[in-house]
Amino acid sequence: MRKIARIIYTIIIIMTILGFALSAAAEEIELRSLLSGTLSNPLRIMLISPSYRKLAQYGDERLDGLNRLMSHFSVDILLDESLSETSLLLDNELLFSITEMTDGDVTKSIYSVEPETVYENDGNDRESDFSLFLEKQFFNMNRLMDDLYQVFEKTADVFQELGREEKANLNFSGFGKGVRRITIPVPADYVSEYFPAAVSNLAVSDESRDFIEKLVFSGPQKIILLYDQDNCLLRINYDGMIGLSEDTLRKVSLVWRCVRKDNHTKDKLELKTPRIQGSDRYNLTFIRDLDLTREDQHSLSWDLQIDDKNGDEKKKTQYKAELSFNDGIMQGEILFSNKKDGMEEKLIIAPEMRKENDSQYSGTLEITNKKGKITISSIQCGFCMSAAEGNSITFPVAQSFKDAGKASKEEVLRRMESILIRGLVKLPPSDTNFMSSDIPGDVWKSLIESVE
Repeated sequence: MRKIARIIYTIIIIMTILGFALSAAAEEIELRSLLSGTLSNPLRIMLISPSYRKLAQYGDERLDGLNRLMSHFSVDILLDESLSETSLLLDNELLFSITEMTDGDVTKSIYSVEPETVYENDGNDRESDFSLFLEKQFFNMNRLMDDLYQVFEKTADVFQELGREEKANLNFSGFGKGVRRITIPVPADYVSEYFPAAVSNLAVSDESRDFIEKLVFSGPQKIILLYDQDNCLLRINYDGMIGLSEDTLRKVSLVWRCVRKDNHTKDKLELKTPRIQGSDRYNLTFIRDLDLTREDQHSLSWDLQIDDKNGDEKKKTQYKAELSFNDGIMQGEILFSNKKDGMEEKLIIAPEMRKENDSQYSGTLEITNKKGKITISSIQCGFCMSAAEGNSITFPVAQSFKDAGKASKEEVLRRMESILIRGLVKLPPSDTNFMSSDIPGDVWKSLIESVE
């Protein structure tokens, strides 16, 4: 029954990738949420008839058989803040559901694979590199940037006695002209006595406040703030030694160009953080542009590139996107690339959705996986997406996590296999050839009879 196991893994991967890829869409396609990873309202997504266009290990005939089988599946996803409920359906009949609850850095999953029975399992060990990157780095970084911009806006007033002001005449294409500059050198003794509290007190959210309070500042720090003619921050420079402990201090250099206007957010951030001792580094460049100035034409683009060296391990990551929303149609491409030990893996997501009414969209999503120049898989899925106001997670989550029967991932998968088999063998023979072709006829017949 290895084929059944592969089908289960395929479905879980589809649910995971599509869930993260679409979890940022809300009413009026909230493009900001694609940066923050947060939802303004509960969201319901129906994924319909996933179909492989290419799968490296199968030829056309086998791929056709797999697609006929997969055409019977659909997935119903309900997203509501830190909770999500994903249900797998076969010909519109529920097979099982997976409910996830996130609390800080911990994500737990409960699998309902039998009536009134759940099996709890830590969900972190099945997360993909992509989903971990989104949760641990990309979403966090965007939220912190939004918050820290406001922190730097207050810096000149708070450290007024340390700063000096002068005129400037600096032009930055796409950002504007700087006309006034404030330089704030912060002496080491001031840093030792007042940091990080002097900075964390300026935070506008618990998340950014907690982030700043965990930092260790060492030695003198320097802040340079450049303002445009409208007295808006145009560029932020920061230099100093910062770490999570005295033993992990890094020489931080930040150059951050910004635009904050009505319905337009634009940033170009360059961050270098080499270790004070050793050759480790975590350097990044991040360009993002969210333009909502025109009512009928919105656009969002970003390009995040990370150069990470930890000991002998070197890794380069790129996450970029070009998305547009014109006349009720959202389309574009998202690329996630991981390069490690000379091998590059790519995940390419191409959404296209059309607005059907005030709170509903429908369209297609194509997901392509590449290793080097070789396409490993390409799958397309239809979907319908709508606001889920008035809905809530149907599973009794709190009680489930308290009383759930414990099970390993392997045990959960075995039970899911059993449920799938009982459903799949009832499908028309022409659609089950993918499973039955390598199984002796008498064994397949016995299998069908055992579940009838």
